[in-house]
Amino acid sequence: MPLRTEDEALLLRLEDEEILRGLFGFDTAPLGLPPPHPRAAGMIRLLSRMPGGGEARDRALALDFRALASMMRPETLTGLAPELLHHLALYFGRLGALLTERSPNVAVGAIVRANAAWLALEEEGKYLSNIATTIAGADATRVAAHFAMDRIDELGGVAEAASTTLDQAGQVALRALASVPTSCLSAGVSQAIERRAVARARARRGSAVDLAVERVRRAVLTMASDGAPANARATELEKVIHVWAWSDKDELVEQVVAEELQPIGWELYHAANWDGLRRALAPFRAVIDSLAARIERNPDKIAYAAGCAEILMFTSETESTIEKQIAAGERTLRVCPTHRNGRLVMASYLCDKATRSLDVPWVTGEVARTAEALVARAEQLYPASKSLPEARERLEAAKARLGRAFWGTG
Repeated sequence: MPLRTEDEALLLRLEDEEILRGLFGFDTAPLGLPPPHPRAAGMIRLLSRMPGGGEARDRALALDFRALASMMRPETLTGLAPELLHHLALYFGRLGALLTERSPNVAVGAIVRANAAWLALEEEGKYLSNIATTIAGADATRVAAHFAMDRIDELGGVAEAASTTLDQAGQVALRALASVPTSCLSAGVSQAIERRAVARARARRGSAVDLAVERVRRAVLTMASDGAPANARATELEKVIHVWAWSDKDELVEQVVAEELQPIGWELYHAANWDGLRRALAPFRAVIDSLAARIERNPDKIAYAAGCAEILMFTSETESTIEKQIAAGERTLRVCPTHRNGRLVMASYLCDKATRSLDVPWVTGEVARTAEALVARAEQLYPASKSLPEARERLEAAKARLGRAFWGTG
């Protein structure tokens, strides 16, 4: 006996609800998290009407959810019905919220998809406004038009609230904010919406990171005004490394480290406290290396080049061999070619290497010519170097002893 129309509709709805529960379990296995409300099963009905959707639904009824899960994750959302976009936004938003603590990387991906769906709805322009008008009247139209931006602001609020604890929810929010350009690309939004969304996300992300960093910076500055020793301030500044990790190595944190390490480094440098300088700088090496690499890749980042070079110069002074010192000095000058102290120190290293190479019983012509090149570069880098006179004297003495051999093969 054939089913009545209403009975068939009920069966289809119950099947869709069962598929929804199974699909959510597929996406969250093996965590056993509570599925969305049964009304979210409308998403299954909408998916089943798409090309290949009927087959994907049948496979899901047989507990194979892969095809349906793939349909929910298209490369682009352009052309999808706004009703489906709404379902996807809510589904992935819930998925991201539930997985934040248990599976943060999956949570970020889900939130990025949810944001893309909200942005696509903002691009469409009518669907959310119609809903808002139906629920709250005409005054809600403007609110609906900025709904995607409000979702970005919510993520910013989560990140800012976590700036004291540096918890996982805050880190997930920061990563989702950093991925707003990806959401815009997937949503296929206009340049105007993309610019607004990306600018909002960057501002909110920057605000959260700045709040986290500023707490450490204020503590270090207070210690300095109270006369705390340099190494104690460096230890306090180490807390910012946790912010760096939390923010996925944000450049702002690196800039703050370069800025705040300078007075600490100079205090220890002027005191010739090399062990103290080495201990103070060691925890920050990866942070400074990252900032230096950014500047090397993009020389236009000149605002913090001098500060970064200053820390690299301090680091070179703590190296154990002249070769390591020269290598660190070379990087200092790559980061900031005009850095006065870097050029001064590098000239000293080159003179030192030249002098050491000549301070042997027998000097070959090849050694003397290499030493001459080192001295010439030192003179070019810093003509007033106090190391130059001795290096020149040693070089001239070696050349005199060698005579013609200096100009030959040695």
